[in-house]
Amino acid sequence: MMSRSRLLPIAVVVFYLSLASVYGLITPTYEGPDEIGHVLYVKHITEGLGMPVQTRAYAINYGFGQEGSQPPLYYALNAALVRVLPLSLDDLQGLPPVNPFTTCGRPGAYNVALYRHDPRSERFPYQGAVRAVHVMRLFSALLGALTVVAVYATARLAFPRPAEVALLAAVLVAFNPQFVFMGGVVNNDNLVNCLSAFAIALTMVCLRRGFTWLRVLGLGLICGLAAMAKVGGLMTLAFAGMGLLVALWRQPKRFIRNVLLLGLVFTVVTGWWFARNWILYGELTGLERMTSIYGPRRSSPAELFFLELVNTFRSYWATFACNLTFPRPTYWLFVLMIGMAVWGAVRTWKTTPALERRHIWLLLVWLGLVFVSWVRWNWLNTSTSMGRLFFQANAAICVLLAYGLARLTPWPKWVLVGVGIGLGVLVLAGALFVLHPAFALPSRYPASAAPVPPQPLRQAYFGDAVRALGYEVSSHSLKPGQALEVSLSLQATRSLTEDYTLALQLLSPVPGDDVTLVNFNTLPGGGNYPTYAWQPDEVIVDRYRLRVPEWVERAQAWRVVAILYRLPDGERLPVTVAGQPAGKMLGLGMVRVAASETTEVPLEARLEPGPLFGEAIRLEGLRVCPEGKQLRVEAWWRAVDSPLDDYTALVHLYDAEGTLLATGDVPPLEGAFPTSLWEPGDMIVDEYDLPSDEQ
Repeated sequence: MMSRSRLLPIAVVVFYLSLASVYGLITPTYEGPDEIGHVLYVKHITEGLGMPVQTRAYAINYGFGQEGSQPPLYYALNAALVRVLPLSLDDLQGLPPVNPFTTCGRPGAYNVALYRHDPRSERFPYQGAVRAVHVMRLFSALLGALTVVAVYATARLAFPRPAEVALLAAVLVAFNPQFVFMGGVVNNDNLVNCLSAFAIALTMVCLRRGFTWLRVLGLGLICGLAAMAKVGGLMTLAFAGMGLLVALWRQPKRFIRNVLLLGLVFTVVTGWWFARNWILYGELTGLERMTSIYGPRRSSPAELFFLELVNTFRSYWATFACNLTFPRPTYWLFVLMIGMAVWGAVRTWKTTPALERRHIWLLLVWLGLVFVSWVRWNWLNTSTSMGRLFFQANAAICVLLAYGLARLTPWPKWVLVGVGIGLGVLVLAGALFVLHPAFALPSRYPASAAPVPPQPLRQAYFGDAVRALGYEVSSHSLKPGQALEVSLSLQATRSLTEDYTLALQLLSPVPGDDVTLVNFNTLPGGGNYPTYAWQPDEVIVDRYRLRVPEWVERAQAWRVVAILYRLPDGERLPVTVAGQPAGKMLGLGMVRVAASETTEVPLEARLEPGPLFGEAIRLEGLRVCPEGKQLRVEAWWRAVDSPLDDYTALVHLYDAEGTLLATGDVPPLEGAFPTSLWEPGDMIVDEYDLPSDEQ
């Protein structure tokens, strides 16, 4: 029977594989970081075109972009996978269609999807390129699982006591939400992370048991493969060389042999790649050519080390597709955990054995090498804070964190349990409450069992294509900067081949006035459920979020309207309600939006005391200004309560004998702000023009 000490690491690896697979199923195709570029590189190889030659025009035309500068190992392995199984990428022709209304990169925004998705081709059982992508994602998950194994082995070798250190290190890798997410997408980081972790583990084996020729050969092979996975893998050779220097005093006679063997094997694995780059670009790695194509970053040191380091820290733990993140306070938990680990290591430093101290310094050196690589990359080549670049240092980061946490108390197993449960809950929450809602399809129901919307509509149609069954708005009163949530119940009336776009607007309610406060355009389902995928026998309940601008000049009411139009030409579908034409927009009620600032009555216009109309409205100011043959009357109305009905202001001009000369009777703001929507404290400044020949 398998002992618990062996069963628990296996359970951690299995749990990781399950989580990474779930993340891969939730994340729509190509929505992983740079995933489309990596997939198109694989396709380039499967089509017999070999490795791309770096030119901007070719990279753009084929679609792999800057990923075409990467070493080929990850892509060659995936291409072999595609051919052997067999799979196909033939239906992937360049970049997929982009979601024209994407808000990708803006945390908390609706319409996150970067690409337009067709659920007919992306649902299980997958077909074509989508199936190939999901198989490649499973390969990434397997590489992530092997990384967990290598980190566990490194911890066992570096710090055999307490026994919980190795398992805790494995947990810190396997339950890191960002690491799990990356294990569910196609990205060459997964391979270089795996090979780097094994290079560190094998170096630790050599330091403990000696650098035999077979171990050095294996180390040279792994370092070479790491460099062929990603240029950052070159650092593994530097670490292996440092390991040889550390062991010099123990094996001085073998030092030269080991160095030569390490270098020879590494050169055999990578030499052709460096030679190719030198012939094509006049440099060994091709990075300078890539920088010349895509442009250097030219960032300031302050921006890099203060702003970006903070963002990189967050993205090391959890920044999913399109910058989806946990609530910010969550990241303080990671800060607390790191602080506790540092304290645990510092407070017990004096009792730390010399060998373990040496291992700590070695792992810190590896972390330093990765940090230097990160600085170089961010400074010169990219403006993105990518914490995942530090996954290459997981064999140092997670092992050192585990060591510090395990030395906090005499009962490290409880630390292991607490960290494991905490990270496990967090990684599940990331899948269920962060990633899934952002890309989930709208709620769909059989037409016979669809829920009745809170505000049903009577026979409302957009052309002959879509029926609007009803709607719901989250509030009828908003402040600047707040969001209005709108839910629409829609049903296709026939099989659709058209690609329609939905526009939701907050529009002035005054007839003939086309002033718009909010104009929100989206593909249904945030780009995940276009109309050509709708079925006539289903009802789609889609939800949208309309954010009011931070600056609103005056309080007033706005009509909520829905518009459906063809994406290519912008042609709006006509609307009919109860069989009657209703223009080209569907009304969904009105909402009040408050002003950003309170309006004050000018001193010369103040009325003290202001007359009270009923119990709800006070006239606090009045001013009459002659303008040509007209009199302009300005009135400052204050809502002291919420009127129940809609009132009209009666403004009359009389002569000295009491004869009526002119009237200017209009509802507030010419109908833009019905009094039934007024709330206590609202100040409405209105104007009335009275024609007059005698002033």
